[in-house]
Amino acid sequence: MSATSAVSPARIAPGSQTGPTGAQVHAKTIGAKIRAQGAASVRILNGDMFPWMRSGDQVFVRRWNFELLRPGDVILFERNEEFFVHRVIRTESGKRAAKTVVTKGDALDSADVPVTEEEFVGRATRIHRGKRHIDIQSLGQRVAGRTLARLSKFSAAVYAPLRIVKRLFV
Repeated sequence: MSATSAVSPARIAPGSQTGPTGAQVHAKTIGAKIRAQGAASVRILNGDMFPWMRSGDQVFVRRWNFELLRPGDVILFERNEEFFVHRVIRTESGKRAAKTVVTKGDALDSADVPVTEEEFVGRATRIHRGKRHIDIQSLGQRVAGRTLARLSKFSAAVYAPLRIVKRLFV
């Protein structure tokens, strides 16, 4: 399957009162494609995972066993009919509660609400950036991902000063 064949072109004009928004149609299409066929490609539209993933990158996502997720994995999950591609920073399980994973965008200051198995769609395996393809399942990328997961609690100290500098000069 080529990465571009899995991208859903379905869009509805924002603000349309007659049906769901374009993002909602897109989320249903991609989520259904991954669940049914096992893989799809999604385009990153924000800077939540910068510098690991940049706006405009294509991310190839495969269906994956939720129980096998580990810190450092980059996952796609669906919440409120929107997709998020974030890094797993820790897994949580309790005697009474089902297993959840805590995720966070690399460039964000705080972690997300824990992701449940029902929200989980798949695990990212490759990044397509222009003509470059980055295998994020390679040993070096996995080690870097696990390191970023461990250091994620310090990201606010790194990104906050950078945001201030950006506002001053841009």
